[in-house]
Amino acid sequence: MINVNSKPMTFVILEDDIDMVNAFADLAEIRNDIKLIAHTNSSFEAIKLVKKLKPEAVIVDLELPNGNGTGFEFLTELRNTVLNFMLLVIVNTKVQPGMVYDGIHEGYADLVYYKGQDDYKIEYIINSMLFSRKKSNSKVKPNTALQGKLQDEEIKKLTNLINKELDNIGIKRTLNGSKYLIEAILFMLEKNPKTVREVSPLIHLSNIYNMYPSNISRDISTAISNAWLNTPIDDLAHYYTGAIKQATCQPTPMELIYYYYLTIKEKI
Repeated sequence: MINVNSKPMTFVILEDDIDMVNAFADLAEIRNDIKLIAHTNSSFEAIKLVKKLKPEAVIVDLELPNGNGTGFEFLTELRNTVLNFMLLVIVNTKVQPGMVYDGIHEGYADLVYYKGQDDYKIEYIINSMLFSRKKSNSKVKPNTALQGKLQDEEIKKLTNLINKELDNIGIKRTLNGSKYLIEAILFMLEKNPKTVREVSPLIHLSNIYNMYPSNISRDISTAISNAWLNTPIDDLAHYYTGAIKQATCQPTPMELIYYYYLTIKEKI
C-alpha cells in the first residue's frame, strides 16, 4: 500500500462488468488509501455522480454493451462540464490503443489501461492512480511553460500576436483556458514541431502547473465553447479557418493550438 498516512483517494467507476466493479470494490475494502464512493453502468448517471460527489478520480470503460450510453459519451460530456475540483480521468478498456490515441492526445483522459493484456492487474491501475495524485495550483503564472529558448522580448511580441488572434474569435482573456492557450502556443513555437503529435503542450502544462492534462484541456474547451457561443458566426468563419469537429461544430483544444501555432509562425 502507498499513501497510507494521507486521506483515502476517492473514486467513481463507470463500468458495466459487475465482476470488474467487484474486483475494484474488494481491493478498496482491504486498502486504507483508496475509497470507492460510487459505481454505475450509465454514462449519463456517471456525469451526475461526478458533479455531486466530487471524486478525485473516475475510472471509465469506453464500451458499455450492458449499460446505458458509452464511455465515449461520458468523456465528451465531461469535456464540456465545468468542474471546480481536480479530477483524474482513467480509461480502462478493451478498445485497441490506436482507437483511443487521438482522444488521449487531446486530453480526454490522463491514464489508459487495456483489459486482457498479459500484465493487466487492477492493482497497477490503483497504484498509478495514487502516484498520479495531484493538488491544484490555483494561481496561473504567465509564460512559465517556456524553457529559455525564447527571449523576454520575443515572448512579449509573440504573446501580443497570439492575444490579437484569440481576441478576433472572442476567447476571453479572463478565463484560465485563455492563459493555457497562450502558454501552449508559445510552447509550440519554441519546440517548432512539424506535426501535431510531435510534442504535447497539454502534458507539458500539466507538469508545469501540477494539474492533470484533462483538467487543462477542459479549461481550454470551456474558453473555446464560450467563444463559439458568443462570437458572431461570420467573425468565426473569417478569423478561424482550421479544423473543427462535426459533432460540436467547434475545434478541439489541440486543433486550435496547432492552428494558431502555424498562424503565428507565418507572421514572424
